[in-house]
Amino acid sequence: MSSAIERTFHGQELTIEKATPLCAHACSRHLGDRQACVDARRFRLYSECARDRFWRGDFPGSRQMLRRAMTIAPVDRKARAYYVASFISPHWVRPLRRLRAALRARKSPPRHVPGGKRGTITMHGG
Repeated sequence: MSSAIERTFHGQELTIEKATPLCAHACSRHLGDRQACVDARRFRLYSECARDRFWRGDFPGSRQMLRRAMTIAPVDRKARAYYVASFISPHWVRPLRRLRAALRARKSPPRHVPGGKRGTITMHGG
């Protein structure tokens, strides 16, 4: 994992930890249940980190985060699917990564080119 992403991950983990005392009262979704709030936030953090690592080809790192996520939500289908997929050879994942990038590029909205002709638009990557 790149150092910037690693710092962001650790920063988000610290934020969750520091906000724990407020969760029971401030969270409208988990009002009165501090642990459910903390678990939901950690599960999302671990899952997002795992997916990021997976798509960058860091399968062992992805599995590490997915194990942490699955201790919180052991029956989550998406986490289990990524965990199983993390054992696949990178050879099989590369075409999926290209397809994913192409689909994301298609979903990107057009934008105006600064300094371009009036009405000129171009597609940008997402």
